[in-house]
Amino acid sequence: MNLQKSIASAVSGHNALAVTLSQIARGRADCGRPIAAEDARQLARGALIELGLDWSHVLKVHEEMQPAFEQLKKRR
Repeated sequence: MNLQKSIASAVSGHNALAVTLSQIARGRADCGRPIAAEDARQLARGALIELGLDWSHVLKVHEEMQPAFEQLKKRR
């Protein structure tokens, strides 16, 4: 995959996640009340699956990288 396709894929992924988070944040479309927890979970799962991401792997990598991120914050 060339750089241009990688950037397009990253932007597309960002947009898909942003739309899903916006749907969850907005709540029910008919009245704005919070959506059910299971509905929010299914929206999130659907977005991650569509992007080819495994949420358990993403969380594991995040946990492993957290100390490195903290080190970088201290350097600023």
